Amino acid sequence: MLSKPSTDLRAIAAPLAVLAPIAITLGNVVSEAVAAAIGILFLMDCIQRRDFAWVRQPWFAALLLLWAYSLLRTLIADANWGSMGASLAWVRFILFAAALAVWLLPDETVRRRMTIASIVAVSFMASDALLQYITGHDIIGRPWAGNRLTAEFPRPYVGIEIAWMFLPPLMALLAWRRYWGAALFCAVVTVAVLLTGERVAFLVCLTCLAAAAVYLPEVRRWALIVVPVAAVGMAALFIARPAIYQRQVASTLETAGKLSESHYGIIWASALRMAEAHPVFGVGVRNYATACLDPAFGPEISEPSKLPRCANHPHNNYLEWLTETGAIGLALYVAAVVSVLAALGGLVWRGGVNPVLCGTFVILAIRFWPLQSNGSFYIAWSAIPMFLMIGWGLSYRAAPEAGW
Repeated sequence: MLSKPSTDLRAIAAPLAVLAPIAITLGNVVSEAVAAAIGILFLMDCIQRRDFAWVRQPWFAALLLLWAYSLLRTLIADANWGSMGASLAWVRFILFAAALAVWLLPDETVRRRMTIASIVAVSFMASDALLQYITGHDIIGRPWAGNRLTAEFPRPYVGIEIAWMFLPPLMALLAWRRYWGAALFCAVVTVAVLLTGERVAFLVCLTCLAAAAVYLPEVRRWALIVVPVAAVGMAALFIARPAIYQRQVASTLETAGKLSESHYGIIWASALRMAEAHPVFGVGVRNYATACLDPAFGPEISEPSKLPRCANHPHNNYLEWLTETGAIGLALYVAAVVSVLAALGGLVWRGGVNPVLCGTFVILAIRFWPLQSNGSFYIAWSAIPMFLMIGWGLSYRAAPEAGW
């Protein structure tokens, strides 16, 4: 028989879950603190109630095994403070997702409030990016970073943050029949992501919208009106601002046509050479940047492009696991990805028309697509939105057809 908890830790954690999307807009330190606090409170509650049945869920077990291997790999070879810290600490993301999935978001009140907070967070990021584009400075006075927008962030990744987070809130607005609100939200998000200059973010955004149009009949009907209008508006914008066309369309097509000569192609090729030299166990967690500079893998500047051969990480999660933890780590990462997508896919298949659940699945399917550039798996601004989507989607296990 489970013991009755002496302190209602869930009452403390639930407001933090609601604020988690807002915390992402406030930067790594705040989002890290919120995610870690939720995970710690969840563990404390499980200890109080002596309930760890959730550990047996395949998706969690697969991620936990991946974490255990990365930690063991670091302990037995190439250990340093950086790799030890990264290996040990990323378990906080798994616990954050588990807390959302089995403890907090199955409560429809908490889930709905977090959905509203997500709408607010994404709207703020998009509006701040638009403000920066129009005035040259965002709401806190931060200027552009070269030819790309940053909004409230220190580096230019606001576009991909929006793209990784906007679809479930959009689907919720549609589910609530707030069609004009959904149209405005979609327009602001799409224009903001386009103007950020982030090519992958814009492609992710368009892919998400296409998936929504395929999934929901209501979206398909609106698409008959919206798509032609949007196409005309985008064409006018490209004519008025050729630099936007050059960045988002021309350079994307050029990169795709000459991938091996592009910045990402050079980095990926270098990572594969590193993997060939360290095939089983890799070079060590968070050791890519140092090991890549070894002259055995080639000169630091690639000819004739004059682009750097190395970066601070491989810009692809699959290559990150392969180069740093070897074939074993990559196999475990693929198993974890399959487990997460299978769990969510099963819910989508059984859950009928649940737009928000479908939104989380689409976002994660895109994020786990192997042939794209990614932020590092260990960095909060990249990892927390992903694990937020995992926890959010899997919270529908209790009632997949309800609780939008």
